[in-house]
Formats: sequence, structure tokens, C-alpha cells
Amino acid sequence: FSLVLSLLEPREACGPLQALALKLLVQLVHTLHYCIPKEQQTSVDVEVVLIKLLNTMSPRKQNEAGELIPPSLNYTILLLDTIPLLVHPPSDAGSGEELKELLVIVGCYEKLLEVMNLLSRADESSCTTEERKQLVMAVFAALTSIMADSPAAKESFEGRQGYSTLKRAVEVLVLPDQEILQAALDMVVEGSFAYLEEAHTIYNTSCVGMLLQWLPSLPG
Repeated sequence: FSLVLSLLEPREACGPLQALALKLLVQLVHTLHYCIPKEQQTSVDVEVVLIKLLNTMSPRKQNEAGELIPPSLNYTILLLDTIPLLVHPPSDAGSGEELKELLVIVGCYEKLLEVMNLLSRADESSCTTEERKQLVMAVFAALTSIMADSPAAKESFEGRQGYSTLKRAVEVLVLPDQEILQAALDMVVEGSFAYLEEAHTIYNTSCVGMLLQWLPSLPG
């Protein structure tokens, strides 16, 4: 496990090695969670793996001014893109509900909002508007994957963070546009929202209020 974590370095950059390490960590979590009987003791705990993985999105190392340096934006987006793979169980492995609950317990929601807040305080010249938007969309995709088919995960987010907090965090980074609206609609239907379909089932009703507040500001 420690060896795989070491492959994520340096987090201040992002390359094929980090992508490979994240794929290995997904496989490790799935093996520990789905393949090893719970009564068997292992030297690596899934909860510990998830905590350490999420913590790699936190700043570290002080620069000459004594400020903490965050991981590269590309690395953060890469890790966020890993979360949907993490909570999607292998075929015939059953529900991913327990992994979703573990992510909530270890503070995944808080970490996602922390990542957005850190970027909002960063120098605007450090990233483009498009990069900020890509981060927001990756956060939406991660949230959608955790809350999909999980009433407990949805209830926890609404009770601890709430969509008003998410809305403010997004608006500090970027002006919501059609792509962000699409990501939010995906969260509402807990899947891919297709405009050509005649009807969709709304699974996340609490997210609808955030969408309705954004609609008037969207370009026609």
C-alpha cells in the first residue's frame, strides 16, 4: 500500500505514473472490500486507504513565503475522476453502498468542498477559467457517484454541507454555464441527462432548487 501511495508523488505535477497509481488503488480497495472475507484480518484497512487517498488533495510543503503548496490542479481532477470508479463495484460484487458510506464517514464531502475553496483563494493566473470549470464538473461527477442510489449519502450531504454551500463554492470559481448545468442535471437524475429523452426520473430532488436558481443567469 505504501509503495502504491509513493507512486502518486510528486503531487505538484501530474503524469502517467499518478494515473497508474490511482488505478492500482482502486483495485486495492475493491480487493480488500469485496474479495477478502470480513472475518479475516488484513494489515491494510479500507478506511485508512480512503483517508490517505483523500488527503493527497490537501496542500503540503511550504514555499519560501511560508505558504502551503496545493497539489497540481490536473492531479486533483485526476483523483476526483477516480471516485466514480472507486464506488462502482466490480461485476457480481453486489452494492457499493458500504464504500459510499465509508467515503462519507472519512470526510469525502468536506474534502471536495475544501478543494473548491482552496482553488478560489489561489492566484487567478495559476489556472484558466476552463480549468476551474473542469474541477467543478469533476466535483459534481464525484458527488453524483457517491449519492446515486444512496438515500443515506444524499441525506448526509444535505444535512452536513447542503446545496447552498455547494452553490456558493461553484459561483466563487466560475459562472455556471451549459456544461455545469449538464453536470447538475446528471446529479438530479443520478445518471446521464439526455435532452432528447421525453422523460427523466428525478432521484435527487434537493438539487433541483440549486438548478432553478441558476437558470435565469444562464445565457440564452
